[in-house]
Amino acid sequence: MLANNYAEIIRGYMRDIANDNVKTINRIVILELGGGSGRFAYQLIRALLRLTDGLIPNSLPSFYYLMTDISKSIVNTWHNQPKLKQLIEKGILELAVLDVKSPQKAELVVSKKPLKTFINGNPVVVVANYVFSVYVDTFRVEDNKLHEIKVGVNVDDYLPELVGSKEVFRKIQFNQQQLPIILPYYKESIFNAILKEYKEELTASTFQFPVTTLRNLELLKKLSKGRLFLLISDMAESNINHLEGRDSLPMYLNGPFASYVNIDAFARWTNYKSGVVLIPTTPSRHFDTYAFVLGQGGECIETSLAFENCTGMCGSGARLASIRRASKQQEKPYTPCELIGLLHSSHLDLFLIKPLIGPLLTAAAIANRDERNALLAAIEKCWDNYYLLGANDDIDYDIGRVLMVLKEPEKALKFFFHSLENYGPHHSTLYRIGRCYEHLDDLINALSYHRRSLKQKHTTRAKKQVDRLIAALENESGDNHNALSKTIG
Repeated sequence: MLANNYAEIIRGYMRDIANDNVKTINRIVILELGGGSGRFAYQLIRALLRLTDGLIPNSLPSFYYLMTDISKSIVNTWHNQPKLKQLIEKGILELAVLDVKSPQKAELVVSKKPLKTFINGNPVVVVANYVFSVYVDTFRVEDNKLHEIKVGVNVDDYLPELVGSKEVFRKIQFNQQQLPIILPYYKESIFNAILKEYKEELTASTFQFPVTTLRNLELLKKLSKGRLFLLISDMAESNINHLEGRDSLPMYLNGPFASYVNIDAFARWTNYKSGVVLIPTTPSRHFDTYAFVLGQGGECIETSLAFENCTGMCGSGARLASIRRASKQQEKPYTPCELIGLLHSSHLDLFLIKPLIGPLLTAAAIANRDERNALLAAIEKCWDNYYLLGANDDIDYDIGRVLMVLKEPEKALKFFFHSLENYGPHHSTLYRIGRCYEHLDDLINALSYHRRSLKQKHTTRAKKQVDRLIAALENESGDNHNALSKTIG
């Protein structure tokens, strides 16, 4: 859902650019830092294409999406990912190896262009989720004095035994050394002005300053001729009250250690640059979305409206979580129309299928023809939006079950075979494949899969049920039974 909300906000930004009527701007570059698996980029591109499809030609600038990561091996896997490959071939997606510490050294994989040439002076939208907590300087304000903090790590003798487990991060201890400093500390006057503000406004606190990130945003701002739009979703400290009173490093454990992003510093930097700061009305330290617009001029009305509409839905999947909670608290069964509405309200998020599998099966059984068609279309779009990444709790199997109830055995087979491929043979999957073949009047394959099902672990009751089913099918097959036995052994 975060990707869909980003798409809404970016479309608002594109509208503001179009409203400025700058004829030299016909496209924007969306630059994602730390692309990871590629799932977020895929979902964001699809959502943005859907939102801009069918608009009057040239009414909005087009976009290129540049997905980056520091790891060359990760970038190589993107190039071979089937769904990403389609976007590359359409000229929408470019890939690059990029370290946020030195973006000017980015290695573009497809076009082989330098980053400067690829951006070509067009506006840049920087998408940064969980990446801006690195390359920071740490300071402490106390007694109206500013100190730089040098951080070290204490490692116990037994720690190597824990390498490879999450426990290793729980056992690490940090040590801090405070060194008094005198302003100006940085070569950039704006950075020194922000440090001076913290020195004057904070009573006693340890905070981090994103110096490397801000320097590189300055670089991207230069490459984009001053037009830069920054979207951040992260664990963050967004105001002076969040920063006040910290006695240690602002860190949290999320698998490995990570630190809270000092959003307040980004906001102050943006204000010094005469930009626009967009922060949720009630920002959360847990996870939220923030936006910063530079070089646009005016109030960025469309961007601001889109941000205001979407930030209540961003966060840690708050809207999706609320839908899941509502489904558990629902006393009456959902009607087919209500379930179709729920799927669409989640932007057709496939991960809603699992918590709603019971209501979906019930609704599919009572749906009329129009409702079945609408439910089928929604489920198929959920799957189209899905970017397969490792385990998915066998959602493939659940979709197959719903499609069987919707009387779509041929389509259900596709998902059951996906389940077999990704999770291996299971008696329930093989049994349902056999049932699909029964509905398709393919008795040979039906018997084959029912017999394969018997070779898997079964409850006694289920085994007897399959035995009776096989016997009935053998009787039904009649003269074909001998040929069938030779075929499936």
